[in-house]
Amino acid sequence: MNKVWVAAGAAVILLAAGALWYWRLTPELAATTAFSQPSERAPAADAFSTPAFELEGMEGVTSNGQLSLYYDEATAGIAVRHEETGRVWHSNPADREADSLANGNVKDEMASQLTLTYANELGQTFKMNSFADSVGRGQVETERIAGGLKVVYTIGEASSGLDALPRKIGVERFEAIKDKAGASYNRYFRLSYALRKEQGVYERLDSQLQGTVLLKTQEAFAAAGYAEADLLRDNEEHGIAAEAKDSEIFKVAIEYALDGDQLVARIPVNEIEYAASTPPTELSVLEYFGAGGAADDGYLLVPDGSGSLIYMNRPKGLSQPYAQRIYGEDLALNRRMDGAIAETARMPVFGLRLGDAGWLGIIEAGAPLASVNAASGGIRSSYNNVYASFNALAMESVRLQSGTSERAVPQFQQRLPATDFVLRFVFLEGERASYVGMAHAYQAYLLERGLLTEKAAASEASGAETSGARGLPFYVELVGDIPKRTSFLGVPYTTMKALTTFDQAQRIAEALKALSVDNIKLRLTGWFNGGVEHEVPTDVAPDRALGGRKGLLELIAYGRNEGVELYPDVAFAKLYPQRSLTYSPAKAGVRHLNRRTADLYPLDPALGRASPEAAPTYLLTPGAVPGVADRFLDSYEAYGVPGLSVRDLGELLYSDFRVDRHVDRAQSEAISTAQLGKLKDALPGSGALMVDGGNAYAFAAADHIVNAPMGGSGFNMTDESVPFYHIVLRGYVDYAGAPMNLTGGADVTEAKLRSLEYGANAYFKWIFESNDQVKDTAYNGLYSVHYRTWLDRAAEVYRELNEALGDVADERIVDHRMVRPGVYRTEYEGGKAIYVNYTAEAVQVDGIAVGARDYAAGGEGR
Repeated sequence: MNKVWVAAGAAVILLAAGALWYWRLTPELAATTAFSQPSERAPAADAFSTPAFELEGMEGVTSNGQLSLYYDEATAGIAVRHEETGRVWHSNPADREADSLANGNVKDEMASQLTLTYANELGQTFKMNSFADSVGRGQVETERIAGGLKVVYTIGEASSGLDALPRKIGVERFEAIKDKAGASYNRYFRLSYALRKEQGVYERLDSQLQGTVLLKTQEAFAAAGYAEADLLRDNEEHGIAAEAKDSEIFKVAIEYALDGDQLVARIPVNEIEYAASTPPTELSVLEYFGAGGAADDGYLLVPDGSGSLIYMNRPKGLSQPYAQRIYGEDLALNRRMDGAIAETARMPVFGLRLGDAGWLGIIEAGAPLASVNAASGGIRSSYNNVYASFNALAMESVRLQSGTSERAVPQFQQRLPATDFVLRFVFLEGERASYVGMAHAYQAYLLERGLLTEKAAASEASGAETSGARGLPFYVELVGDIPKRTSFLGVPYTTMKALTTFDQAQRIAEALKALSVDNIKLRLTGWFNGGVEHEVPTDVAPDRALGGRKGLLELIAYGRNEGVELYPDVAFAKLYPQRSLTYSPAKAGVRHLNRRTADLYPLDPALGRASPEAAPTYLLTPGAVPGVADRFLDSYEAYGVPGLSVRDLGELLYSDFRVDRHVDRAQSEAISTAQLGKLKDALPGSGALMVDGGNAYAFAAADHIVNAPMGGSGFNMTDESVPFYHIVLRGYVDYAGAPMNLTGGADVTEAKLRSLEYGANAYFKWIFESNDQVKDTAYNGLYSVHYRTWLDRAAEVYRELNEALGDVADERIVDHRMVRPGVYRTEYEGGKAIYVNYTAEAVQVDGIAVGARDYAAGGEGR
């Protein structure tokens, strides 16, 4: 017996030691900044003075000779006057009271500069606005700041005390409370509550609850032991939202400052005040700035995909509000969404054109927490408006179960995000007041801050050839090996299936070069550490099934000798099912607000939603990415590859709500930006970085972007997709859309025409083996990827694109417009124009014949 106990004790000790050893294998985590904000550009060239021009009903705050800022004490609204043209932009519509469509609440919002959404203990959300809940209560203070004005709003008012009494309460509970309180309070119960027999409840009579009656009724409920938990129970039972109470008071400031010919509006996040019981969830800023009226002509620019336009005053019945998160949804929030296909908003911008003037809004800080919202006139009011809102504190419902009962309890983000919320408005006049002008304004903004670099300058510094010298880039992605389920003697198991070995990749490149396809950018996906779903890349071990280290080095040597650029692909954000003890989902995975590990399930195309039967993947906490990237580079350096493809850091952005290492999306953006820059800088010689998707924070490091947006989502509330994204990047970053062989079935004509219109390059995704090798795998979406099927057609498309765009490979797009429905004209800075006709009929445009579903070159530079 003693031996048994000794053995058992030894086993327990070994298990404990093993568990201790396992949990001590903790991932290296980078420190995150407690608070960050963009460096403020001191307007050194601005000499501020009092505005010389007076605006009726407004106080002149300051002027820098280009813009003048005004303030309306009655509404806390502002106005900006463009000194050269005399045009005035108001924060709020001047004649909003005459709007017959808007109700009272909407009119209050139209008079506000700030709308605040908050939640209560039940997770119910409510809205307040700065006009009704701050200005109307005389709770606004102002303070002069450098170049502008700070407006501080105290939003909300202490309640009268009614909030402590239930609006409705069940008959039995009410009678029980009366009994506990005692007969001396019966008179006040009769005055303050009325029996509603048909509903089986007593209802509060607010008109009676004043003075002594209110005080005595409150005293009666307190004497009966009625507490806040009872109030929450009664409200929830009768579906009543908790009413305003003393904790529902907020303090938020907006700082307005002139910066040259631009206006900057900043919400200092670390100055927001609120009670823990009523956390603010969203802040909408300057919702009606410059809004267009029912008689105005123009459009709203929203960042959907490549950029989309919403025409002002759309026909009634077609109008719907637009709302889209910048950089997509936060995957750390536990929201099970359907499989609706939508493009990501990859640029933190929005804009408005009103006649021959307009402005571009740039979300300068807080973009990862922002959404862009827009509405054409006729939905809630007669005005057309576009604006940004910011997610202040994330909220998630946690379901608690006790016996047979279940209830949802809200869980909130621990703290406000570590960034200010900053908007910059760039004012545009004349020809610049268009989506092309807005794109050029954003391009100038990025260049001024070093977030874009001219290709010619970069090439001179590195001694490399420009794109135009070698022809357009041709992007081809080759998939290495993937996991595939098989069986042996009836026993199922997973093995790695090689789809393209390193030697076969070289043979494909040789076949392309034989067809005169030059400037090949060869992206290798699934080449190391277990294929496409590789382990955390803390080292580099080329997969043996593909040829191992020797095979990769031979491919690298081939590429160096033949001018084929290699871009081995690596993912830093995903935790695939793998063997790492240090980076297990339990220790290194992102957590939801409910503290559970965030698991991601692939989309089931048949169901249109995530498939819970499939194996999940996980997200690596952002704080672990810098350490992983350092270790990857230490191992990758030995191969001397001057190119690298990063699959996810420029595509995915997410928080981590783990209690001991909370990382918000703003901090996550800073981490991803820094790591992309580090990876780019570590590449040898004239090394280049390729990123997938291409969120705006990746522009500074990216030389190539694949899977860039090539249109909008096709939402009913938008009218037209435009190449805003491409106008910004053309001449600075090379880009391509999704693989052409996977976007249009067997016919790539549509993808080719869109590339010609948007100035994009050819991109194909292939495997060496036959298509049936991906059947019954998680990669059955690769339904048409056998390279032999596409080789000749790809070479033909490349030749067409190169003939049309090769001589403008490094030129900016200076104009884009629809010349007639389905026909578009794109002009480059040298004067060359490309006409693209998507219709089924040939057309004549500007004296140029353009065939059906075809293109033609024209302009002075053809």
